[in-house]
Amino acid sequence: MWTIRQEQANAFRQRHLTRFEDEMVEHLRQFAPKLCKIAGEASVRQVIRTGMENSGKYGFTSRGPVRFYIELMLMFGSEFDSDPQCFWASRILNNTAPLDEANRADRLYGGLQGYMAEVHGPDQQHRLAALRRASQVKMGQFISSRSDLENSILFGLHSIHPEKYDYVGEPIVRQLFGQCFDLAHRLELTGPEEIALVSLIAFTLGYRWFADPLFRSLSAALLDGTNSDSNARRECLLETARLFFLQLVAEDRQP
Repeated sequence: MWTIRQEQANAFRQRHLTRFEDEMVEHLRQFAPKLCKIAGEASVRQVIRTGMENSGKYGFTSRGPVRFYIELMLMFGSEFDSDPQCFWASRILNNTAPLDEANRADRLYGGLQGYMAEVHGPDQQHRLAALRRASQVKMGQFISSRSDLENSILFGLHSIHPEKYDYVGEPIVRQLFGQCFDLAHRLELTGPEEIALVSLIAFTLGYRWFADPLFRSLSAALLDGTNSDSNARRECLLETARLFFLQLVAEDRQP
């Protein structure tokens, strides 16, 4: 009787995973061409591997649902499943109802369509307008009041992408601000403009942008060891973020 040894099974599985990864690289180049170009193939492959692993935590093992999960990572950040701004996705992914992966993916797709209609708008008009505004922001003008920094930054975020702000809701945006405030202080970026910039990037790209392989250029600017002065680090990060936003404005439309 012919049997498959464990090492043979492992090798077969690895070949299958490698083939899927290669296919996903090509697919994502079509799905989000500018973002993939900015991030680079090595980072895209890292995101694919992470997505293949993390999607399994939610019961996704088939090609279609796993691919959809990875697409969402490119749309909302690699850790979208724990981002408070993506509460609609988290609720579906963490729903304990006994759903098979196809039904769970269908619900997730329905949630995405609702989000896209409200936040991105027809032909992504709202999203592209928000990216343009973010690319042109002047941090000194972004903060209307330094004595009430939190409300001032929230007002600024609303001005950047009002449709997203209203959809997500002020309590969640305040939660996001708290996370950004803590992050900025850990990074010794404690000035009002630095905190505002960290908040703007998180609101636009995802709350864990600083650890996301898709946004290595931003984390590199953030952690640039040659700039010990916080003002210099802020300006380096600001200019890098502005360029990043401008490049995304030109991104081909995602489905």
